[in-house]
Amino acid sequence: MASKQAAIIQRARANARAKWACHTLYSQNAFHLDPIALMEECLPRVNLLYIPFQPPPARPMNEAEAIEICREAIIVMLKLVGPIMLAGLLVGIIVSLIQTVTQIQEQALTFIPKMVVVFGITIWLLPFMLSTLGGFTHSLSDRIVQIGQSD
Repeated sequence: MASKQAAIIQRARANARAKWACHTLYSQNAFHLDPIALMEECLPRVNLLYIPFQPPPARPMNEAEAIEICREAIIVMLKLVGPIMLAGLLVGIIVSLIQTVTQIQEQALTFIPKMVVVFGITIWLLPFMLSTLGGFTHSLSDRIVQIGQSD
């Protein structure tokens, strides 16, 4: 019984020395900050078992959830781009009517007003666009968490 206890004590002291040696090697940058080399060198000495983290198996998303996410993404896209496209369309129609009435067919006359209006509408609606996109992202993250916790 005493020899068994002595063997355990001796193994513990060897492990402590090996841990100290590995710590010293790591602190002296002997492994050039290479954690793989550190593990290969030190873990066999200290009788530790390296078990990599394995997350629990995830439940696959069903078709209804995927379709719902795509539907919400399309609605958010239409909310973001719809007002800008509508403003560009209205400006294009107004400029086309002016060009038809005055018979001026200048390309810059169609392009510059559309560009200015689209830029202005984008800047004016930027807070709304950011809040809409942030809300969609938040709901999507919540849905991902719910799918992961539903097991």
